[in-house]
Amino acid sequence: MADSTYVDIKKRVAALQEKAIPASTAYPRFMVVAARFPYWTNRLSTATNEFNSEQIFDETRTLTMRLVIGHVTAKYEGENDQLIDDYINDVYNTFLEINAMMLVDGTTYTDEPTYLHPLGSDLTAGDTGLAFFEAPWTGAVFEVGVEFTLTVYLCREISQA
Repeated sequence: MADSTYVDIKKRVAALQEKAIPASTAYPRFMVVAARFPYWTNRLSTATNEFNSEQIFDETRTLTMRLVIGHVTAKYEGENDQLIDDYINDVYNTFLEINAMMLVDGTTYTDEPTYLHPLGSDLTAGDTGLAFFEAPWTGAVFEVGVEFTLTVYLCREISQA
C-alpha cells in the first residue's frame, strides 16, 4: 500500500532533517518519549484550500518541525543558545539550498513527489529561535529547542465520478 500524501511528506521532511543535522533522529510524529538528543518531531499544522479549476485542487499545508536539543536545565551557561544558532543555520542551508522540491540526494527520495505544486516547499514562515517546550508525556519535563514552519504547496487532480 502506498503512503498517503501527508505520510509521504513527513517521511521526506524527516530525511531532510537528518541530512541537515546528521547527529539527530527525526520522527514523523509529534509526541516522542525517551528520545536521544537532538531529535525532531513533526506535526501537520494549518491548511488553506481552493479549487484552481474544476479538476485541480490547490492546498497550502504547513508542517511544524520541532528540533529538541536538551532539557532546559542542561548547559545553562549559554551553550544551548550557540548550538541552536548553528542548527538554525544548518537547517536553512539544507532546506533552502537544494530541497525546495523535497528531494533528498542519496536516499530513496530522489524523485519529485507527484502531489507537489511547482512552488515546492519553503521555510518562509520562519522559526522561533531558542524556545522552551513543555513535554507532559515525558513527565512534565521542559525541553529547549527551536521550531520551524515549513510550507508545502500541493496540487491535486480531481477525477470526476
